[in-house]
Amino acid sequence: MANKSDTALGYGCMFVVFALIGGGMAGYEWLDQHGLIKHTVQTNITAQTNWFVGELKACMTTTLPHANGEKKFGHAFEYVSCDDGPPHFVSIEFWGRQEQPEYSSILWRCTRQESNFVCVEVSGIPKIP
Repeated sequence: MANKSDTALGYGCMFVVFALIGGGMAGYEWLDQHGLIKHTVQTNITAQTNWFVGELKACMTTTLPHANGEKKFGHAFEYVSCDDGPPHFVSIEFWGRQEQPEYSSILWRCTRQESNFVCVEVSGIPKIP
């Protein structure tokens, strides 16, 4: 039979584990809210042929007005509009929140890389009530 100090030690360890898990989840949420978590997705981006590697462009996405399959209401990574070029279905690294239901549109600063695009959130346009 375990003594009281072993039982207390076991409960103490369980508390520490749960605190670390809870703190880790809260930390992830905070980092994601501040655009510090990378989300890599395959989606469409408009790109003219003269957009060269390393060039920055101001781009915009429109958030989903309702849930669509696996994508939640406010999904912000659906179709990236950067210029009047044709859409290309490619891998894009987004640095910003994936769901932003409080905004109708999200503004991004996108850079063309050698094999993909990287888009960093700049701001959001609030929904009009």
